[in-house]
Amino acid sequence: PTGEVLIEKHWRKVTSRNLVDLFLDHVNEADDPLDVLPVIATSSVYLISVYRHRLFLLCVVADEVAPALVVEFLHRVLDTFADYFAQVNEATIKENFSTVYQLLEEMCDNGFPMITEPNALKSMITPPSIQNRILTAVSGRSAVADELPDGTVSSIPWRRKGVHYNVNSIYFDIVEEIDCVVGRNGQVVSCDVRGELACRANLSGMPDLLVTFSDPWVMRDFSLHPCVRVSRFENERALSFVPPDGAFNMLSYRVDPAIFSTSTGTGAGRQFPNAPVPIYCRPMVTYGPNSQDGRVEVLVGAKAMPSRAGGRPEFQLAEDIAVVIPFPRTVRSTDLKCNVGSVLCDETTKVCRWSIGRIPKDTTPKLTGSFTFLPDIPPPEDALTMLLEFKVADTSVSKLTVSDIAIHGESYDPYKYIRSTLRAGRVQVRCP
Repeated sequence: PTGEVLIEKHWRKVTSRNLVDLFLDHVNEADDPLDVLPVIATSSVYLISVYRHRLFLLCVVADEVAPALVVEFLHRVLDTFADYFAQVNEATIKENFSTVYQLLEEMCDNGFPMITEPNALKSMITPPSIQNRILTAVSGRSAVADELPDGTVSSIPWRRKGVHYNVNSIYFDIVEEIDCVVGRNGQVVSCDVRGELACRANLSGMPDLLVTFSDPWVMRDFSLHPCVRVSRFENERALSFVPPDGAFNMLSYRVDPAIFSTSTGTGAGRQFPNAPVPIYCRPMVTYGPNSQDGRVEVLVGAKAMPSRAGGRPEFQLAEDIAVVIPFPRTVRSTDLKCNVGSVLCDETTKVCRWSIGRIPKDTTPKLTGSFTFLPDIPPPEDALTMLLEFKVADTSVSKLTVSDIAIHGESYDPYKYIRSTLRAGRVQVRCP
C-alpha cells in the first residue's frame, strides 16, 4: 500500500491524520495486508480496519463499541461501493468521490449506522452513469432525492412500493469458500468453510416467500438479512421473508469442520483428510550452495473430492486455477517458466502469479525457475507459503440445496433458478 488517503469522513469531531501513520506502521510490519490485525488498540482510540479490493477501509473509534458491528458496517460500505461502481479501486473512488461522500452521509448519521440497504440508498442517491450525469448537468438537479423512499417509514423498509416486472424471476446463488492450510507433508492441517446464499429477486407487488432446504442443519454460526423471520428459521431452518427488490445477501453461515476430519478434538495434530480441495499443489524450493540463489518447482493436478454421503470420491472440473508465490523482499530477481498458462512477476512486491485456468487432460501443469537474493543477504528462515486459487461450478461442500420455493400474497408463478459454486478463499500451501 502507498499510504495515500483517498477519502476521509469525520463525525462528531476531526480525527488526526497521525493515526493513519500509526496504522501504516502496522501494515508495513505485516508480510501480507491480510495479516494486519482487524482491531488495533492505542492509548486513546481503537483502529478497526478491513482489507478488500487492495484497499484498506479504516475506522477510528474513540469509545467502547462492538468490533464485529464496525467490521460488518465497513464490509457493508464496500459492498455498496461495488454495487454502485461495479469495480472498487483507487480510480473509481477518485472519479466518484462526491457519490462516495453522499453514501457515507446516508449510511452513517452522527457516527451511528443508519441506511445500509442498497435498494433504499438507490432511491435516495442516483448511481453514477453517463446518462445520469448528462441529466444532472442539463437539469441542474442534484443526484440526491428530495424525499425519503416510500419504504423508509413502513414496517418493511427494505422494499419500496409499486414494484412491477413484466417477467417475474428469482435467482439463488449458493457460494461457499474454503480456507485451509496444507502442511509440508501434503496433509490439510486446518480447514474452514464459509457459505453465503445470495439472492436476486425481480418480483412484482409485495410477495411473501418461503424457502426450504435439504439437510439445512449443516449450517453453523449463521447470520440473516433483516427481511428474514428469525424465529421460524431457528425452529425449522426455513427462510420466510418479504424480499428486497434486486440483489441482496440473504444468509451467511459456516460449515461444521468435523465433517472433514476423521479425528476428534481441536488439537494441533488434527488433520482433515476429507477437506474438499479439488486440486493438489506440490511445491519444492531449494537453495544453492552459496545461499545466494535458489530454484523453485511447482506441480499442480486434479484430485478427487470426497463425498459427504460416504460414496466414492469424484473428480470435479476446477476453473480459474492460479498459484500465487510471494517471494521474500530480499529476492533481487526471478526467472520462472511454465508449460501451461502464463506467469507474471511483480518486481516491486516480489509476488509472482501463475495463471493456469483449467488443467489439460494430457498435461500436468508445471512451473520451474530460479531466483537470486540481494548480495550478502542470507535466505529467510521461514519456508515459502504459496496461495492456491480455484473455482468449481455446480458444487458445494455442504451439499446444501434449495428444495422448494413457495410464494404467497401474489398469484403469479415466477421463474426460479438455483446454482452452487465452490471457490478458494485463502488456501495456503507450505513448502517443504
